[in-house]
Amino acid sequence: MLTIEQNQEGFKLYYKDYLFLNHSQKEPIIRIGMGTAKFKFRYGSFKIKKKLQNSVYLTRFNILEKDENRIKIEFKSAIGDVALEILTNQRDLIILP
Repeated sequence: MLTIEQNQEGFKLYYKDYLFLNHSQKEPIIRIGMGTAKFKFRYGSFKIKKKLQNSVYLTRFNILEKDENRIKIEFKSAIGDVALEILTNQRDLIILP
């Protein structure tokens, strides 16, 4: 159900033969950053004010594990790393950070 095609620029991830993720150095799929946020809660409603101070696109990656039901990918940058695990069963697609 899950297939991944890797090339020099990035990878394409397919779920049931449909393109689901397309990652490349020119168009990365993950960005991490640091910032500040203020949260206000009143009568069941939230107001969120956020300010992004610094962000980096994660262009480098390693495919750590892959089979037809599970793929684990690690994305890297100078300020941090992120691992993404994608699982599938008979009817669901599950993405875990």
